[in-house]
Amino acid sequence: MVGLEKITDKIIADANARAQAIISDAEQKCAEIELAGEQKKKAFQAQTEEAAFKECENIKMRAKSGIAMSRRDKILSLRANLIDAAFENAVQYILALDGDSYRQMFSSLMAKVMCDRVESEQDSMRLYGEDISSQKYEVLMNKKDKDTHGKAIIEGARRAIVGKLSTQTLDKIVLSDKNANIEGGFIIKCGDVELNCSIRTLVEGIRPKLEAQVATVLFAMDASDKN
Repeated sequence: MVGLEKITDKIIADANARAQAIISDAEQKCAEIELAGEQKKKAFQAQTEEAAFKECENIKMRAKSGIAMSRRDKILSLRANLIDAAFENAVQYILALDGDSYRQMFSSLMAKVMCDRVESEQDSMRLYGEDISSQKYEVLMNKKDKDTHGKAIIEGARRAIVGKLSTQTLDKIVLSDKNANIEGGFIIKCGDVELNCSIRTLVEGIRPKLEAQVATVLFAMDASDKN
């Protein structure tokens, strides 16, 4: 029996030793796993924080860029509107001229347009042998201008070009019975050709030459106001 007990004790002791070794090894591996996990956790957190920081910076940069672009677009739109308003004011200024100034302006313009047109017809005849002279220069205006200023403008134009064009040509300038759909000014019909001298067409015609100058004046004033 004593031998059996010794063997049993030996087996139990060996089992305990083996168990302790297994437990110790398991605890060590668990500690290693936990340490590795903690390190990975910290590394992940660091990466996440860095990524979050970068994303925040990117968001800020995009926001700043968007604000700057929006501000620039608004400024450009405002400047464009100011330039549009300047030329629109020119249209309204001409429309608001007193009767004498209005008639004088468009009589002078009509005289110049007629001289240029007749010269063009004569050049065509000389260069190409083609007679494109008009049988009639029909002047169209809106109803208000026709009734108020029509005859006076045409008579003023005729007086301005006496001696420059033939009497026969002057007699061809006639006021049309038709009304033009324009705010002011006139249209001259020379056969199939129309010479549009309406106020809005005239202002739009000079806009390309004056727009840069108008912008310089407008925004120089804007800069001085800020200072």
